[in-house]
Amino acid sequence: MRAVVCHHGNFQVQDVAEPEPGKGQILLNVLRCGICGSDLHARHHADELAEATERVGYPHIMRSHEHVVLGHEFVGEIADYGAKTHPFDGLILSI
Repeated sequence: MRAVVCHHGNFQVQDVAEPEPGKGQILLNVLRCGICGSDLHARHHADELAEATERVGYPHIMRSHEHVVLGHEFVGEIADYGAKTHPFDGLILSI
């Protein structure tokens, strides 16, 4: 699949692996996605943010050397269900 990937502060459209839902997860067919101000801030200040969150016990924030797909504001349809996930018919999600 194609996605906009942030790497060292630069955006680039790339082919990325098709995700598969794990246990208790769903896979979405994303219809629209936005990149908000906090994503743009993280684009240029990811390492500073990661160092601060690591100091308080959360080491899982993106770093600038990683290839990251940004965008947590989206609308999508459920495409697949992982194991032990309850199916919903025709549900459209907006986060």
